Amino acid sequence: MLKKIIICCIVLFAQICFCQNNSFTSEKERKEFKEKVNQLVKEVSSLKFNQGNAKKFNEFFWSIELIQIKNRDIYNTLKLAAKYFNNVDSETQRGYLEVLYGLFPTEFTDEVFQILNKTENPKLFAMCVHYLIRANYNAFDSKFYSDLTERKFKEYKKNPILLCLTEDISKPGKDRPELADLLQQPFGKNNIVIFSLQRKDRKNTGMVIIKDANGKFVKDENGGLFAVPQMAMAVSNLPCYLTNGNTPQGIFSFKSIDAPTNKFIGTTPLLTTVLPFELSYDAWLPDSVKGKKVEWSLDLYKNLLPKSWQNYFPIYYAFYAGKAGRSEIVSHGTAIDPSYYSKEKYTPFTPSLGCLSTKEIWDKDGRLVESDQLKLLKAIGSTNKTKGFLVVVELDDKNEPVSLSEVENIIKELDNRGK
Repeated sequence: MLKKIIICCIVLFAQICFCQNNSFTSEKERKEFKEKVNQLVKEVSSLKFNQGNAKKFNEFFWSIELIQIKNRDIYNTLKLAAKYFNNVDSETQRGYLEVLYGLFPTEFTDEVFQILNKTENPKLFAMCVHYLIRANYNAFDSKFYSDLTERKFKEYKKNPILLCLTEDISKPGKDRPELADLLQQPFGKNNIVIFSLQRKDRKNTGMVIIKDANGKFVKDENGGLFAVPQMAMAVSNLPCYLTNGNTPQGIFSFKSIDAPTNKFIGTTPLLTTVLPFELSYDAWLPDSVKGKKVEWSLDLYKNLLPKSWQNYFPIYYAFYAGKAGRSEIVSHGTAIDPSYYSKEKYTPFTPSLGCLSTKEIWDKDGRLVESDQLKLLKAIGSTNKTKGFLVVVELDDKNEPVSLSEVENIIKELDNRGK
């Protein structure tokens, strides 16, 4: 009874949020925010790229990536900054490379190649490799970069980023195991499991479905399969094991439903999901055991998977992303202005910094008029559970969004398999 009361309160809270205005999403404040970014661009263009100005440059990197501004002034600022790359700390260097990857995919190949050869930082090195491979720099193949990684970092297999990098660029992709095996996996007793089904190219939006504690997929109010579109792409579109990269494939723990504290997320409650290594293993499990502290191992993660998936490397990206230090990847709505991405095929969805995001539409006065996040919360509420697992998995490399009919067919095949 107490759990049902808690769920009802959560859904009621979400509905109250739905009825409230959010001034940040109003036409007036969106215009003012964009003007502030334009002013920041002008200010930074006159600053030296050094540690004293690092905070301002990091704000600049994040802002132009969010709004997707790409002009001659910004290009010149970034070209000049490349000459003084070593004058700032590694986090500012990382922010610089991220904005190049996100906004200037081919224009800085020579500069990035120089950084690649000089840096001893595994994360920066991996970012450079991905930038240069995508740009087909000097027609170097994956073996060139794989060999360079092994020469430069003798114990690269002990580093989660470099391990993922070498797997990513040098190993031929294995066929995905049977999806049915993953969807039928119980992931422990009495847990709900949220599945986020995605494409390899995250510009194609995915679809989220929910399996209740009895192993049944949640239905919508009309008796059909519950499913809402969900985006798992970061605005940078970096690989998932890198900071601010795409949402990793793999297993997350779903711990709670909470109020957002970030204005870019909006006012609708979010699902707090946790990667491996953010908590010790026992605390990471949905039903944590007090007094115990079990440290992470690959076998603990592996044993959660069905046997047919245990040798499929991509499903371990969540494990290695957590080991590499990624954190705070949650499932949320959005208050970001979709006009920033009006030229993208995924509009009106808005990418994040690596979280899972659902579509929310706000009117010019800042009122929420459509929310897939609220639909998701209600569907979770119908299970009478507030904890469980989230599993992100890529279906294939089709260049189209995951559709409701496609997911319905997957579940029908699953039902037929069980008969």
